[in-house]
Amino acid sequence: MSKRGRGGASGNKLKMTLGLPVGAVMNCCDNSGARNLYIISVKGIGARLNRLPAAGVGDMVMATVKKGKPELRKKVMPAVVVRQSKPWRRADGVYLYFEDNAGVIVNPKGEMKGSAITGPVGKEAAELWPRIASNSGVVINTDIASMHSSLLVLLLVLFTLANVFTSYLYLYPIIHNCGFPGQPERHTPNGDIPKQIPPFRLLVLADPQLEGDSSLLNPEYGLVPHLRNLWGDVRAASSMGERLEVTGTHLRDTFTIDIPSILQSYRKRLDLIGNDYYLAHIYRTMHWTMFPTHITVLGDLIGSQWVSDEEFERRGTRYWKRVFQKGNRVEDDRTEGIHIEPLPQDGSWARRVINVPGNHDVGYAGDMTQDKMRRYERVFGKANWETRFNLPLDLQDGQDQPELKLVVLNSLNLDGPVLDRQLQTDTYDFINEVITYSRPVEDRTSATILLTHLPLHKEVGVCVDGPFIDYHGGEHGGGVREQNHLSYDSSKGILEGVFGMSGDQDAPGKGRGRKGIILTGHDHEGCDVYHHLPDAEDAASRTWTAEKWNSSTLEQQAATPGVREVTVRSMMGDFGGNAGLLSAWFDPDTREWQFDYATCALRKQHIWWAVHVLDIVTIVLLNYVGWNIFRSTPNGPKPGTEKEKTL
Repeated sequence: MSKRGRGGASGNKLKMTLGLPVGAVMNCCDNSGARNLYIISVKGIGARLNRLPAAGVGDMVMATVKKGKPELRKKVMPAVVVRQSKPWRRADGVYLYFEDNAGVIVNPKGEMKGSAITGPVGKEAAELWPRIASNSGVVINTDIASMHSSLLVLLLVLFTLANVFTSYLYLYPIIHNCGFPGQPERHTPNGDIPKQIPPFRLLVLADPQLEGDSSLLNPEYGLVPHLRNLWGDVRAASSMGERLEVTGTHLRDTFTIDIPSILQSYRKRLDLIGNDYYLAHIYRTMHWTMFPTHITVLGDLIGSQWVSDEEFERRGTRYWKRVFQKGNRVEDDRTEGIHIEPLPQDGSWARRVINVPGNHDVGYAGDMTQDKMRRYERVFGKANWETRFNLPLDLQDGQDQPELKLVVLNSLNLDGPVLDRQLQTDTYDFINEVITYSRPVEDRTSATILLTHLPLHKEVGVCVDGPFIDYHGGEHGGGVREQNHLSYDSSKGILEGVFGMSGDQDAPGKGRGRKGIILTGHDHEGCDVYHHLPDAEDAASRTWTAEKWNSSTLEQQAATPGVREVTVRSMMGDFGGNAGLLSAWFDPDTREWQFDYATCALRKQHIWWAVHVLDIVTIVLLNYVGWNIFRSTPNGPKPGTEKEKTL
């Protein structure tokens, strides 16, 4: 049942619970100067035996001012109820009540004496009294209440999901149970020695390939080149028909070519920024959760060797300031000559990033020039260098400290033909120095970790990338244009030279060579193999071969010379955001260095994007809901101004 509006009001009002009988005192929420109103009578309501007339939200009453300005007191004047603390049920099933009873002073036509209302106003009053609606800040209606309820539920769901997925994103190494392989438990006559943390822990990353301006708009052509050239081409036209045709062509090209190119360019800019922070997230998260002692990036630091010097500098700045923020280039005084120091445990090397040159940084042998090498070494560090770490142990007199040798090798110009012979000579001279100044091969207390970009030679099918090499044409010098693996001869030279493995039982150390491991990049899919000389009756005819590490048992055979090579899977999003974890420790029982390797992957970059978009949406919605709650709260941000319950 409904009743007509009263006292000059327009519209209809449904019957509701009345909460303000005659004699009730309510607050005055306008700025007329009155503080409270004493209800004398209710307009437009009939009398009933033994029941006081009562008013609800939207009703006009006759009231007098109990507290307020002197000129308003002791006068009877109309007022309209805008809030009541007694709950009432609306037609849509929503129960609503306010924290106070309040009204505003009006004239008989419903025009307010004041000019503003403090706090929210019930929908019933706003619909009946247009002047009140225009002066109210917040009108509490069913739609808004229901919307707030739905938004709160949505916010709760999004907030929960955002917390869960953000926690996963920033704790994924712990959730995936990643970690550096530990030094195994030892059994001694004096008791068992528990598993220990290895003294050398190398965080290995590969092929970040930072892209840049090659995929963006060329600023020389302007933002909208077809529109830019329109006026000149129109003036050059000889007739009106030709001018119209030129104008139509330029406008069509503007909408079909220029505008899509602009949108694609901005999308690419956003993608570049997101990719940088995705790579930075991998480095930063692995660094603070895994506590590495050393860090290396195995080449292809940027995406192209053909960029200008200015673009190379820009990508270098992004590399150091964004991707590897707080990481440092290895100082030149540490890469000149042979630097020997105790194996650090104070974290002094934990912020130095050991960079290895890749083909996208300096080019293959047929592209490598002195200029490319100079700019690489200026930004990222020297291309060929070694450093050595001694492990302090209590040893008997005359025994050498265990030594771990870290060798960074530019293997891109080991094979020819080359564009610059001097660069190739420098690389071979460096290899000869490494061999010359190494400890004797029979000294098993020394081990070598070789860091290089190009993988060693392997047979077809062992890894995703098979052996492949391509050359430039004669007009471009005929040098190496592209290469998947080092040639067999270059690989053999490294295995038999740097590691001293000959397989000759009569040679020093019985041909077993030096202990060590090889870490390479380039093959984005990654690979893990064991290079060895197979058994044969004719030792001179044996050739180096490689087989999958997980199927190889040859490493345990002391008579079989060999070394493990790990081609580290790329850290790019398309390859799962991979990181390698290499541990090295010295076994006092065998008096040899031991190595173990593990991986830890974040998953594709879409996860990073989705989580951060979810976080942004949640924060925006949280601010929106908070602002609406603030606005709907009378006299400032006090919670609980209005409460609702839906049946």
